[in-house]
Amino acid sequence: MFTPIILAPAGYGKMSCARICPRGSFIAVVTKRVSLGLKRPKVTFTRWFHWLLWGVMMGTFTVLMVWAIPQGVYILGNTVLIFMESATGLALLCGVLFTPRAWCTICPMGFTSGNLAKLVSGR
Repeated sequence: MFTPIILAPAGYGKMSCARICPRGSFIAVVTKRVSLGLKRPKVTFTRWFHWLLWGVMMGTFTVLMVWAIPQGVYILGNTVLIFMESATGLALLCGVLFTPRAWCTICPMGFTSGNLAKLVSGR
């Protein structure tokens, strides 16, 4: 989960999205034949939508971690797993409705690593 955040400032940008991300690869294989190929809503291309999705997902993750950490390792692990499964479910839905890797264009981790790469490079 933190691989993109480590690679981006090291000068690799969003390379992890194309070559390392298991979710993107999985979604591409699973939805390849069943994707409806609908056009993505124009709002999904906007910067504010990316920030909104990032804020909702990172905010949810933060709240879940604050709740789960005092509960113990078992609850913490299950909470992370459920969060990751939910994100995969969203990715599957995007893959079926739009294109196989539609989620990859709005993924909060890709958005974060892209922003980190720009911040480090000064662009």
